[in-house]
Amino acid sequence: MGQGLEAERDPTSASLSNLQRPGDPTVSRTIFLLFMVCTVAVVAVIRLLPWWAAIALFAVLILAARSLFRWGLPRLLRLPFKAKGAVLHDAAVDVHSIESVEPSSPKGSDEHDRPFEPRLHEHFRMDVTITPRTPTGAFALWEPGELRVVGPDARAGDPEAGESDFEIRSLEVLEDGQFQSDSGMKYHGPQRLRLLVAVPAGQPSLRLRYYFEILGHVTLPGLTSLEIRRAPRTLVR
Repeated sequence: MGQGLEAERDPTSASLSNLQRPGDPTVSRTIFLLFMVCTVAVVAVIRLLPWWAAIALFAVLILAARSLFRWGLPRLLRLPFKAKGAVLHDAAVDVHSIESVEPSSPKGSDEHDRPFEPRLHEHFRMDVTITPRTPTGAFALWEPGELRVVGPDARAGDPEAGESDFEIRSLEVLEDGQFQSDSGMKYHGPQRLRLLVAVPAGQPSLRLRYYFEILGHVTLPGLTSLEIRRAPRTLVR
């Protein structure tokens, strides 16, 4: 593993929850392209149409601008991210191992001093290999750090409400026979990953999201959703 390692981080990387953040290079390039297309169209209209037809056309466009931007701009901004995610369309997810683990306690906290409470999340460590199909789009590399864990009912397309309840706590990539912490690099072809994930208690399985693509279906072992924190020990003298 680790073949096809790109030397630099992709400057267009962005999480799904923040596809339109200010300053994102991908979004900026898309907006610039849209501006250039509009500029060329305006010049063409002025040069090719009579003055009265140009004025009428601009009036119609101004009246329709709100609807056009509301419908068209979000779709236009999604295009580069759909292209980036397509590299993992129908990718295979092979599970080597998965186990339930205890979440680590914050430093300085004493588990026995905390009150009884149901567990809201369960934690699992997964060892998986993700194998992309043969790339057919503009992107051949993919970035493990852009993976998200989602519920079993997640569908391809826009992220849905409730997906923020799932979280990847840590991610490691197998390189030279050892798992190394993910550093935001991009890779070509199959990669073996080790993930620590937190999911809402009681989930029977999970899937992975890569931008607008959904892949895999991982069955979770031994649910522990009915467990509560261990009671404080009483010292008997």
